[in-house]
Amino acid sequence: MSNKRFDVSRRKLLGAMGTIGGAAALGGASTVAFFSDTEEFANNQLVAGELDLLVDWEEHYSDWSPDESDGLQFDPVMDLSDIPTTDPDGLTPDPTDPNSWIPFPPGFGDLLYVWARDVSQFMDNTAIDAYPDFNDDGVQDTIKTRQQVRIDNSFLPEAEIERIYRDQFADVPDDLQSRRPLIELTDVKPGDFGEVTFSVHLFDNPGYIWLTGGIDTIDENGTSEPEAADEDEQDGVVELLDEIRVAVWYDDGNNLLDVLRGREVVIHEKPIDGPDADDNLEIPIDQAIILQGTLRDLLETLSTGNGVPLDADPTTSGRDCFPNSTTRYFAFAWWLPVDHANEIQTDSVTFDLGFYTEQCRHNDGSGLDTTMPSAVTVTTDDPTVSTSTSHRIEVTVGNDIAGGTLNELVVDYPNDFDISNVGEGDVFNEGVEQSGGGAVSANTTNADGSDNGTRLTLTFGSPLAGLSTGDTIFVEYDDVQNASTAGTYDVAVSVNGTAVGSDSLEIVD
Repeated sequence: MSNKRFDVSRRKLLGAMGTIGGAAALGGASTVAFFSDTEEFANNQLVAGELDLLVDWEEHYSDWSPDESDGLQFDPVMDLSDIPTTDPDGLTPDPTDPNSWIPFPPGFGDLLYVWARDVSQFMDNTAIDAYPDFNDDGVQDTIKTRQQVRIDNSFLPEAEIERIYRDQFADVPDDLQSRRPLIELTDVKPGDFGEVTFSVHLFDNPGYIWLTGGIDTIDENGTSEPEAADEDEQDGVVELLDEIRVAVWYDDGNNLLDVLRGREVVIHEKPIDGPDADDNLEIPIDQAIILQGTLRDLLETLSTGNGVPLDADPTTSGRDCFPNSTTRYFAFAWWLPVDHANEIQTDSVTFDLGFYTEQCRHNDGSGLDTTMPSAVTVTTDDPTVSTSTSHRIEVTVGNDIAGGTLNELVVDYPNDFDISNVGEGDVFNEGVEQSGGGAVSANTTNADGSDNGTRLTLTFGSPLAGLSTGDTIFVEYDDVQNASTAGTYDVAVSVNGTAVGSDSLEIVD
């Protein structure tokens, strides 16, 4: 066996991990962002073939590895005072001019600067995941236009040309299940940053689009000695959510917020029917930014209601519908400022990002009704009187508890039941089923009976499962003594101190 040395950066290792669909996390903290999608009409029924949302993307991550300078004419600099002072080769743009150096994170920070003509190579060097990407180099493959597909397949009918064109993109959510998580980062250090640009393709009908998301899990993972000594450390608080900075904007497909140009020029792709859309849409920077703040701010906003409504033309008053057969770009950037370190050690966060769409016809853009409260379902394996059996609680998450995490669940039984024998070891199969697909396990740390054996309080510890509208909390536990008399009994449930409803449980002889 030959001896070979492999010099692999943290970033490239993470890119390789992403190809096998492993789960990991943003920060050394660590983070995972899953990608989900729903396609629904206002009556909450999916109608196949009427509205189709496809996506592709390219993701970048900079961890300051030496290979990020490969092929660049000038190394990136941390301070503009370190740019070249002479330009003997007469390069354009002039590398001695500070305005020729692009700040990163793109458009929002000054962690480092890259010479303008090196930006394209720098983006390739920091690419870690893309779709489509058949050679797994992290750089997105060239996507052909309909006309290019037509030239390559001139003998095929138009319907087959359209199928080949659409097959270049990921069909949500089917093509994404084996690729979760989409954003996969571990051991993030202060100064690291990343970005992913989604290309969203809407077909078959004009549609409204929302950006959605929410917390999957948060975990402090204990407290290291340096973390405990940091004055910003708070016990039980995942500081990573508050220290990671994020921004979302309408992009033109270059993965950069073009602050120097002062606008994003969005190129309208020609629809396959209807009037041509030849005119470019110029979006000023202040109108291009959709959201900016901490990761916690972002996730709390995205998990509320239908998420953040997106606008086909943010330069006009009101909200415009996205036309049929259109392609638009939405970019998500994150960065960890250099002045944050110990208080985030060991913290981890996983979260969802996704898109929701509904057709414009017969809808006003208000989306599904998300004002409904939570709903409770209570079932038992054996409804026989006086039997010791297992019960299952399900809570469909409404707006009354959405946006937080699952910390506590309380079940109140009528007087004829007895849960005093239920202990932590009797709780099983607990977690949160996500509305966009998949489930997150919960970690029961305590099961306590009170009120003469009629109130069961379940406490959950790290990692804490996030709650978004439409999710379903589920928990099962053994050793419940059913009522001694046949009848229908109301069982009430509270989540995190909020009463979320009750359900009728029928006990029989």
